[in-house]
Amino acid sequence: MEKEIFGFIDDHFKSETVQKNKLIKKLKYSFKYLEQYVPTNEVTESFSFSDLKKYEGKNYDWFFLVQDNIKMLVRQYSTHFTFILCSKIEDFEYLGKKIYSYEYSVFSIADDFGKMGELNDDYVDNNFLTLEQILPSLFEIAKKDKIHTIWNPLSLVRPKFTDVKIAQIGETTHSLDLLIFALDEVFHLHSQYFAENEMANKISDFKVGDMLGDVYKITEVKKEIDKEYYYNTGLSFINTNFPNEKSKWSDVYCLTRYYLEYIFPPIKNI
Repeated sequence: MEKEIFGFIDDHFKSETVQKNKLIKKLKYSFKYLEQYVPTNEVTESFSFSDLKKYEGKNYDWFFLVQDNIKMLVRQYSTHFTFILCSKIEDFEYLGKKIYSYEYSVFSIADDFGKMGELNDDYVDNNFLTLEQILPSLFEIAKKDKIHTIWNPLSLVRPKFTDVKIAQIGETTHSLDLLIFALDEVFHLHSQYFAENEMANKISDFKVGDMLGDVYKITEVKKEIDKEYYYNTGLSFINTNFPNEKSKWSDVYCLTRYYLEYIFPPIKNI
């Protein structure tokens, strides 16, 4: 017991937690899935955030920023930005073909107006003002495989009131809390898109009387979109083990979260 206590190192615990739960592997899977749906913006010399293409959620927005071998999935809440950065790295050449690997990093960049002193109206009016200033440097640092240095204001020059926090760089975990927050957001978005696309389309394959597994019998099939949300698309069913119970309604979001294995074949481990 003493050896376990005296030898405890928090970095080891964080890394073991991430590896044991295959969190980065799952992050890569969701990242690639979201490339199908989240709007992508090529960051060229003429790029402007005023023309940004994005998915506008209820509380925050999502978008991709891409330049050369760097692709960033960005979650925006006001002036707080969470980044999932994918670097495409050339490993070697085999039989005339270049072989690449992909490294993922997770970090946040946010303006802290409490550190600003006298509030600058420009930053209130333009949530992207800081990002506009530092984005070229951020891409250059990523291309040089130096993203681990962005915590240092001498490396990523930024306003004094802009905080940079690193969650994950490659296989190294810096902040388990921030990583879990980012994963929760990414996985939730993945679930939402899956529900509104694959699950919503799959509903049409069912009819009243069909079984979900060996227990649930479908009593209603409904596909109805209301203001771009799918709360009226789903299935009602009864548990045949309790035939006197009332039929239960589940929209596509609920079906995705709780009944996925009954509607789709088992998903291969990722």
